[in-house]
Amino acid sequence: MSIRRNDGFSLVEAIVVVVIIIGIATVGWYVYNRHKSNNNTTDSSPSSSISYKVAGNRIIGPNGQTYMPSAITLFGLAGAESDWSSTIQSDINKINAIASFWHVNSVRMQVQANLVNNNTPGYLAAIEKEVSYAESKKLNVILCAQYEYTKNQQFPTIGTDQFWQKMASIYKNDGRVWFDLFNEPSLGLKDVGGSEANLWHLWKYGGTVTKGTFVGMQTIVNDVRATGANNLILAEGIYGAKSLDMVSNYQLTGGNIVYVIHSYLKPGFDSPSNWDTDWGNVSNSLPVFDDEFSEHEGPQSSCRPNAPTLVPTLLSYLSSHHIGLGGWTLSNGSMIRSKTNYTIPTQFNQGVTYTCPRHYVTGPTAQGAGQDMLNFWKNPDNSTQI
Repeated sequence: MSIRRNDGFSLVEAIVVVVIIIGIATVGWYVYNRHKSNNNTTDSSPSSSISYKVAGNRIIGPNGQTYMPSAITLFGLAGAESDWSSTIQSDINKINAIASFWHVNSVRMQVQANLVNNNTPGYLAAIEKEVSYAESKKLNVILCAQYEYTKNQQFPTIGTDQFWQKMASIYKNDGRVWFDLFNEPSLGLKDVGGSEANLWHLWKYGGTVTKGTFVGMQTIVNDVRATGANNLILAEGIYGAKSLDMVSNYQLTGGNIVYVIHSYLKPGFDSPSNWDTDWGNVSNSLPVFDDEFSEHEGPQSSCRPNAPTLVPTLLSYLSSHHIGLGGWTLSNGSMIRSKTNYTIPTQFNQGVTYTCPRHYVTGPTAQGAGQDMLNFWKNPDNSTQI
């Protein structure tokens, strides 16, 4: 029996029409709210729209303003093949502390180029995991080719170049990843006939000397750019990144180049006049970043008995020259006073003599620059927050 309303529609037909209307409204509501949610949510995934560039002697951030880089170095993935896999969780824990406590905007990851080139099982995936995790915590990532823990390679080689071609191909669409080409180039004057000009020429162009054949920074930059990657490239100076004194005569071409120093307070590199000559004056015309520094009690040559007064002098100098700072590292006795709590900075204890003993001092009495560095980074003029 058909039941009809006065307008000629059956009850069943009317019900169908109502269901259709409700369905259309539901879909529209979902699309609207999904669009609204996407517009109000910050996407932490890599994006080609996030980019950094160099203009004059400054780094310019995605917002068009001067960007002051700051970082803490992790070295877990730079270890030998038998060691690196056991450090991943520790690195993740340190990334959490870096993001939540230390007021820096980047994590600098030292990695073992040979393990990437040799396709060591799981190694590249470990790098990608840590990069992705750091970015999810709104940190930029500086990848750094490190050889100290596995072989005594003092300058880049063809293997270094091959490594960067591979990494550039992976991260060329992620402007939040920067490329620190080689940690602390350490060939000296005696390796190039006693001429600093020769050392800088080798640094830029490469060549063969008594210790082997090396690839110049310019070759690596060219090959990185050939992949289509326009990521910031960091080039560390000579003498283990202590000096950029002649870099103005050996500037790298290719754009978006930042020149790097490590301001460890070694003799001859530990005064404002030294800093002027080696990198301070350069920073007036080229972008300079101090991406690795630490001061702590121990037998290392950079330990200075006058550190409690010298470190503040250095940090003030960096700030006045608009040079960002990177710290080495969240290890017991270096920047922190614990093996597992990464938020207890070392500090200089008033009334307690600062010494440079034959052993590294660790634990709750360890003195060092950790707290001074934290205070430096808390100043937004010294560390752009992202």
